[in-house]
Amino acid sequence: MKSTKLATLMLATALFGAAAATPAHADSKDYRPAGSIGQLYFSNHELRNSLGAPISAEIPIGNGAYQRFEHGTIYNSPVWGAHPTSNGDIQARFLSSGGATGELGFPTTSKRAFAGGWVQGFANADVIWGPGIGAKVIGHGMFQKWAADPGLLGWAVQDETRPADGKAIQDFERGSLAWTRGVGAHPAQGAIGDRWKESGGKDSPHGNPVTDENGGWRNGGIFQSYEHGWIYFSPATGPHSVWGAIGSLWAQTGREAGPLGYPITEETRAGEGVFQRFEHGTIFHSPATGTYATTSGDIQNRFVAGGGAEGELGFPTSSKIPIAGGYVQSFAKGNIIWGPGVGAKVLGHGTYQKWLANPGQFGWALSDEWRDGRGAHVRFEQREVIWDMATAELHSAEPVDASTVVFLGDSQLAGTGLDSWGEQAAQKLGLTHQIEHAFGGLGYVSTNLFAGGSAQDAVVHDRVLLPQGNPGAIILTLGGNDATTGASDAAILAAANNTWDELIRKYPNTKIIVNGVMSRNDASHTRRREVDALIVNAAKARGLQAISAAGMASAAGADLDFHDNVHLTQTGHNKTAESYLPLLRAALS
Repeated sequence: MKSTKLATLMLATALFGAAAATPAHADSKDYRPAGSIGQLYFSNHELRNSLGAPISAEIPIGNGAYQRFEHGTIYNSPVWGAHPTSNGDIQARFLSSGGATGELGFPTTSKRAFAGGWVQGFANADVIWGPGIGAKVIGHGMFQKWAADPGLLGWAVQDETRPADGKAIQDFERGSLAWTRGVGAHPAQGAIGDRWKESGGKDSPHGNPVTDENGGWRNGGIFQSYEHGWIYFSPATGPHSVWGAIGSLWAQTGREAGPLGYPITEETRAGEGVFQRFEHGTIFHSPATGTYATTSGDIQNRFVAGGGAEGELGFPTSSKIPIAGGYVQSFAKGNIIWGPGVGAKVLGHGTYQKWLANPGQFGWALSDEWRDGRGAHVRFEQREVIWDMATAELHSAEPVDASTVVFLGDSQLAGTGLDSWGEQAAQKLGLTHQIEHAFGGLGYVSTNLFAGGSAQDAVVHDRVLLPQGNPGAIILTLGGNDATTGASDAAILAAANNTWDELIRKYPNTKIIVNGVMSRNDASHTRRREVDALIVNAAKARGLQAISAAGMASAAGADLDFHDNVHLTQTGHNKTAESYLPLLRAALS
């Protein structure tokens, strides 16, 4: 044994000199450093002076060993090699955590000066020491991020907190670092960091940050991305979170550079959904209606005046959409339409859908929808309408009674201001309240733009609004344009029957009278007389009152009283009315 110790002493003397071989206050027989610990100790003059003499033998610990010196300790492990710890706060923190077999594990570096303080690496984490603060434990991922720019956050003011969820958090003098497995560490500081902490930090709906702050955006803005959204800040709006369905839609619109601008509130619950306000609008979300925005302007103002998402309209179900020179937006319980010069008005779903199919038929709404015993009314530029909630039908709001006759026909109704043969006869028979829908070119098959298509389209799809109630009679004068445009018999019959079916359904208690096609007896009106017979025979087969007008102009002596080949002059109408009067009287009786 003595010879082995003597050999070791002679080797150390030869390598490092007599002073190294016999340190002060050392018992060379018991405490002389050997192996990896000795190699480190004797190879570094500054280390040797800083540690002083050994005061213990080498002591096994874990899968390595350590040896104590006057001012510190050297640890050695087969994985990390030999490294010293020196008396002070870092070593004290290391020892308080259990030393080499505790939370930190064996040292992996020496203590070194860094950014006005000290740092030292260990197997499982690092320890950093800042003046006036002391030694704090920091994970390797956190340390790498912090060490790249220690002045950004300053010194750690607490140990890293690392719960069993793959995340960690640590507070520093000027903010925090958040670490996420697979993402790494990112700072949370300033106004954005404060907002993140207020919302719950790593346990908030956002989760941890996944990027550093990004600056240079509109109006001095900055933002930071998180696992589930962003936090945006501008000097004018402050820090606010954006995430989830609202955040997704906001991103689609261009974020802060889009039409909505920066967020100005947090997400707020409303009923079964949520909403968030931005500089120039609001985004709403509910499971039932989806995610849509309202933007600054009259439509949003009207929506807010009605109580917003928890008011008369409920959550939006569409974006604001341009149409017909104005804008529309739909909501769960209604719709808002805006027209130039008239502003924003509320329509129910039934009326809105009819208006949307043909805005020109109605013009812009001049009133919100209101309700009475008849139904839901809206006053448009062209007419007032009423939605019958019991039958889900849209009507014109004109009142009707037994003295009312509703005409639907082509230019034979003399829409240019002439008093037609049909109108004159109806007037004489007591049908003095006359509602006339006359459209040049209209037929059961042939179309007119203002009627929204053919007569079939007008009646079946409410392109021409007929009144609510039970008028005294409905008189149809159609077919002449079908004859002129060459429509086939089959097409005419199919469209006519569809038209009659719809009128019978809508007016089960009203007499429906089908006129044939006014014509002369000459060859140029042959097809008009054929279509007259086709229509009249089909109507009678359905049990409807039908009046043939084939050759009626000739019978009335009005062959020469035409503007052109088909349109009567006022004299022609007057003559023909006398021939038509007894036929209408019989049909009405």
